[in-house]
Amino acid sequence: MKIFGTGEDGDEYQELYEVGFQAHPNNLRKLAKFLEEMACSLENDPKNFGHGHAKDFCENWNEENPDIIVFKPNT
Repeated sequence: MKIFGTGEDGDEYQELYEVGFQAHPNNLRKLAKFLEEMACSLENDPKNFGHGHAKDFCENWNEENPDIIVFKPNT
């Protein structure tokens, strides 16, 4: 697994060594559900899976919240 990130400008991805979350338990559960959904989508239709955005999955997301994007692995 590789982890990438961008700054606020979102111009260019950089590989990260680690990532941290400062979140309430309910937000961590939403994140876990999103990741589970992405894993199922990738398993069920790997040829057509490109990527998925947490902002599209989570209700009440707004532009001030960071987005999490899951990409298809390069294998």
